[in-house]
Amino acid sequence: MALFYKKDFGENFIWGISTSAPQTEGTLINDGRSDSIWDVFSRKKNSILDGSSPKTGTNFRVHYKADIDLVAELGFDNFRFSISWSRIFPDASKIINPQGVVFYDELIDYILEKNIQPWITLYHWDLPQYLEDKGGWVNRDTYEHFCDYVQTIVKLFSNKVAKF
Repeated sequence: MALFYKKDFGENFIWGISTSAPQTEGTLINDGRSDSIWDVFSRKKNSILDGSSPKTGTNFRVHYKADIDLVAELGFDNFRFSISWSRIFPDASKIINPQGVVFYDELIDYILEKNIQPWITLYHWDLPQYLEDKGGWVNRDTYEHFCDYVQTIVKLFSNKVAKF
């Protein structure tokens, strides 16, 4: 078995870990979050071969501190995570869901407290279902909603996060 170490990749290599909101946060509607395309897909019979469901994911929303503690213990330099678009904007009104912002703000603060760089993935295949219902990415309005979402996330978190 070949072993490798962080030092083998050079001083500028950033050793990190990543997750996606649908995998870790689950698909339960809570804290004002609305359905994404993954919620609807996973509820369709036989859409997932073994019948499992991402309903609770890894319950990261509840256990994020223990998970980030493990990331720190393992010596990772960064933690990349995606933001659930439908947690920030649960409907087409473009009104920000403050509960969603609080979760990510607290998560970022804890990541920084552990001397880890937070990196945000702005989209990880979890389009809000209300946009999919209007045609998804082929509808020009989805692009406009995405621009608003990205600008909002950058405005909310760029004082703490350098990588988007």
